[in-house]
Amino acid sequence: MSYTVDSIDRAGLPAALLDLAKSQMRVRHTRDDLFITDQVAQAIDDIERQTNATFFERVIVLQPEALWTPWWDACGVTVPGERVLMKLPFNNVTTLVVLDADGLDVSLDYEVFQTDPGGVGSCVLGAPALVAAPAGGLFTFTAGCATADELSPSVRRAILRRAAALYEHREAPEGLAEPQEAGSVLLWRPDA
Repeated sequence: MSYTVDSIDRAGLPAALLDLAKSQMRVRHTRDDLFITDQVAQAIDDIERQTNATFFERVIVLQPEALWTPWWDACGVTVPGERVLMKLPFNNVTTLVVLDADGLDVSLDYEVFQTDPGGVGSCVLGAPALVAAPAGGLFTFTAGCATADELSPSVRRAILRRAAALYEHREAPEGLAEPQEAGSVLLWRPDA
């Protein structure tokens, strides 16, 4: 599946986590707010890369090409008489808009199933078996989390611990090894 990221918001979620991060770091002053927000953004990026999950809010566009039908048929799982289910390579989808080849909105034919909203679980696109492989359409997903409340507690904890470690060791000449600075935080993966 080929897709493009149309836009990504790397400022909203770190700003939403600033007060929690400062509490985690036991920082009461405001002079480091910009730096701490940057550390939170780096922590989110690190956790995204470590878990292959989607936390920064982004708009993802998928335009099915000529190979769409064989790809869908090869990768999808058909529930007899009901739906074709396809695992997406990103998660935490909050909205989906589907336009067919004629530009008509057919979003109601599709559904997104999230295993672990705000977490690292997989996300599945479902479609009725009769419209499973539309050619020439356009799928636009909004994925990620806009607020701290949308993150699962284990992910929020991992981000805050990583940001605190980055803040504490800001003068370190080298990057911190992943398992050491986060205290070997384990994230629950319901699809693993």
